[in-house]
Amino acid sequence: MVRPLGFVKNLYQADTLGEAADRVGKSQPRGARWAERWNEGGVGELAPDHGGERPSKLTAGERQQLREHLEADQPWTTEGLRSLIQEEFGVTYYPNYVYELLRSFDIIGRNAS
Repeated sequence: MVRPLGFVKNLYQADTLGEAADRVGKSQPRGARWAERWNEGGVGELAPDHGGERPSKLTAGERQQLREHLEADQPWTTEGLRSLIQEEFGVTYYPNYVYELLRSFDIIGRNAS
């Protein structure tokens, strides 16, 4: 909540959307979404609606499919996993997030190098 509220404060101090977003380390499109939510309902609309974490790019079903791939075909490299996720689900992850994804599956060390 700190960044969205700082962003709104910057707008009230006459920053443009881009300037206000840049001051809190976010993109102008993110700032535009925050401004829209602020205008729709104030502070309550700025609160994240996904438990405080960024929602997964993969649905629960897709995550299960990916887990099945990982358990069936071993070992995997990080780049191999990124390619699989892109080809199967049309989702692009940064290499560091692939590691986080594996950690969420509790299979670090068994499948990726």
